[in-house]
Amino acid sequence: MSTPPEMAWLTTISVPTVQAGERYVRLTGLPDNRRKEAWKTITSNHPGLAYLLRSSELKDVVAFFDADIYVDADVVPALPSEPLKGRKQALP
Repeated sequence: MSTPPEMAWLTTISVPTVQAGERYVRLTGLPDNRRKEAWKTITSNHPGLAYLLRSSELKDVVAFFDADIYVDADVVPALPSEPLKGRKQALP
């Protein structure tokens, strides 16, 4: 019996999804005053993002995965930013 060929996804190299130095702000779990300030900034400067954040599909995904929503720090500069941990690149 021959050995089946290795699947391609098993031999791929992991690439970091977050580049070093990129900063993000967390939108979930904000206190009311900060949430209102962030929402005002997003709706006036980034209407497409506001539309996405209002969508029931995104809300369902966030609830299903018990996830937090982060956006680029430039979107809401008044919020404190933080670096996200990316995956380390796998060694060949």
